[in-house]
Amino acid sequence: MLMRLLFAVGFSVAVSSYARAEDDSHDSAAEDDSHDAAASDAPFQELVYSLRSLRLSRQAPTAACAGAGFTPVVEDFLAFYSTRSRSRDGRIVNFSVRQVGSITACFGLTSRPDVLNFYAPSIDIDGISASGTGECNYMYFNTPAQGSSYLRCFLRLDVPGFSGGFLATNTASGTEIVQSDVSHFGMHESSFAIVRLWRPNQ
Repeated sequence: MLMRLLFAVGFSVAVSSYARAEDDSHDSAAEDDSHDAAASDAPFQELVYSLRSLRLSRQAPTAACAGAGFTPVVEDFLAFYSTRSRSRDGRIVNFSVRQVGSITACFGLTSRPDVLNFYAPSIDIDGISASGTGECNYMYFNTPAQGSSYLRCFLRLDVPGFSGGFLATNTASGTEIVQSDVSHFGMHESSFAIVRLWRPNQ
């Protein structure tokens, strides 16, 4: 049961762009950093990222997990990817435009079989470095197919130069440790996440 739970954990990330897409076969991304600008009298500037990742490796916990505050049982390394969506309805049409970062993730058991402790000692998103603590909650097993799982995870982020931030995922995963782009269940592995960061205006 433990291995089944841990196999299902994964994160997918993709930095959001202001996408311009008219159909599934043609989608041009247009990014405008001016949309990030906060009003001059606002106390914070908010940065929002829509992320996807693939798990590239899993191993026994290393020294990277030493600050977890719990006993880790596995350590994962995942790559972050940007995505592209259609402007008319928000549907994602490219699930891995380019790699934009990575995350090292440490997981540990709790007293509840449906909850895992989650610690990320190293997060990089487009040059922004962070760490975070939180947990993962299993919502469904054998959904959307037999052998797959659905869960949600969150991290409270510590980001130098920022007032704070959060990461929350929508995760569907199969049993592969090293994950492919699309599993044999026909779903994209493993997670889609939203990251919100708040930077004080100077």
